[in-house]
Amino acid sequence: MARFTRDEKRTYPFTWMAIGGVFFASAAWATYAEFVTRVPWQKDQKAFFDLEYEQSKKALSQAQEEWEKEIQPAIQARLDRKAELDQSMNSGDYARVKARLAQLDIDFEKAELGKTFAASDLDEAYYYRNLAEYERDKAAVEVREAYRKAYAAEDPKKGDVLCDAIYADPPASPPGEASAKMHHLETEIARMKAHIEAIDKALSDAPAGAVAPLRKSRHAEHEVIERLEVEVKHQKRIEVAEKAMVDIDGPAEPVIGEKDPVKADAARKAQRVEVCKGKDDTRSCLKWFKIEPVDTELKQIDIEIAKRRRTLAEAELRMGKAEARARPKFDPGNIINTLVGPFQIEQTVN
Repeated sequence: MARFTRDEKRTYPFTWMAIGGVFFASAAWATYAEFVTRVPWQKDQKAFFDLEYEQSKKALSQAQEEWEKEIQPAIQARLDRKAELDQSMNSGDYARVKARLAQLDIDFEKAELGKTFAASDLDEAYYYRNLAEYERDKAAVEVREAYRKAYAAEDPKKGDVLCDAIYADPPASPPGEASAKMHHLETEIARMKAHIEAIDKALSDAPAGAVAPLRKSRHAEHEVIERLEVEVKHQKRIEVAEKAMVDIDGPAEPVIGEKDPVKADAARKAQRVEVCKGKDDTRSCLKWFKIEPVDTELKQIDIEIAKRRRTLAEAELRMGKAEARARPKFDPGNIINTLVGPFQIEQTVN
């Protein structure tokens, strides 16, 4: 009687070996068929690639000979000028101007950042000034109520007349050279000081019931002055930063109304010279007179050389493509193309 073996202990080595062998043989046959028997046209394509490579190599040699013997001598002056400009861009005047512009950009960013923080501080000071003005107006209302109460029996309108005199605004001073915002703040300070001076005079003969409200109003007016002085400090910071930004940036682009391109360009250059007098070390003027002329000339030279070198450039391009197909190399950046190779059918649908 055969010995009983549990299912989990049974093995099937020959069965699995047979199945694996069939699988391996199928895979080997499929690979061979895919890369050998099913692609008979690869030999013809390889011959075409070799022919293309030889023709491209010959065309490149002819283009190089034409460039070296005919084209390059004809434009040698332009090539020398390009080399001179390249040297200037790397270590000459152009490079020094670029470094200066970079420093001016840093200085401009610092000034702009200072303006941003000053504006933020000014907004905060303005908020607290508003709170102080609410208290000032509230105290002024209490003064008026006290005066009305004190003169109600004698003359109901007298209290209002006296209060109008106390809180009368002085004539505004001329703006002068100050900015509109700074002039407004200084005018407000002068107005509060005039109110305080009038309150001090009124305290000498004020009704008994109005003395305390007057002192409270005087204190509130003084609080507003303190808040305004903080705003003045931050407004000065903003204006200093704005002046620094203008001094660094330089004049704005002149507006030219001429329609003719040639005349407009000449007028623009003349206007730039005029507005840059005494402002040579600014971003605008450095770009206009030190950077743009070099960039423009170099661009024109590059375009001219590219046109004259077009035949050679196209021959180099064709040679690169032909070599990639006739002499394929391992490319870690394009694994799929490396594995598939150049032998593939390209279908074009028109």
